[in-house]
Amino acid sequence: FNKDVLVVAAAGNNGNSVAEYPGYFDNVLSVAATTSTDARASYSNYGTWVKISAPGDNIYSTYSTGPGNHSYTQMSGTSMASPCTAGAAAMVRSFFPSYNAFQTAARLRVTADTSIYASSVNPSTMINMLGTGRVNLYRALNDPGTPSVSMTTRNITVGASGVGAPVIGDTLFIGGIFTNFLSPTTNLTATLTTPSTYVTIIPVTAVSSLGVL
Repeated sequence: FNKDVLVVAAAGNNGNSVAEYPGYFDNVLSVAATTSTDARASYSNYGTWVKISAPGDNIYSTYSTGPGNHSYTQMSGTSMASPCTAGAAAMVRSFFPSYNAFQTAARLRVTADTSIYASSVNPSTMINMLGTGRVNLYRALNDPGTPSVSMTTRNITVGASGVGAPVIGDTLFIGGIFTNFLSPTTNLTATLTTPSTYVTIIPVTAVSSLGVL
């Protein structure tokens, strides 16, 4: 990203939530694979570290079995989904020449189809495990401008002293910097949630406005 290049990587084909590199690295657009019905492909890795999904099942592509022997065939895998996303990213950046790498990734993510999270398509356990949705190039090129806000810096301190590892009964203070990569926004709120029954969140409400990057 410091070279203003968007890195797109396959999420992996182990069919589990174990992080796969380089997709797990910060600032990499990791891509899970979906089928023609928008369901997660059975082989595709998944997890909160996945940024977006794209078709990866039975994709017609170039194929080589050796020097001078090139043809086409159908293949499946997150390595089919990631080039679909990379191609979409190239078109977005061409269509919006002022976008940098961060903004290109953000545009793809905010315009992705969230219908993949419908209960009739994927189980509830997959919610937020396939990124922001399935790539939709038409929407990426045609949707009105929309904000894309991410917490780009996180600071966590333990208790009043901020020293040591947390133990049972400690209070953690979480702060950070929010960056808006796309259109300006107002009345912005951030909400912290947890599925754990062992954690209590002390509500703090902050409302703000953010210009664009």
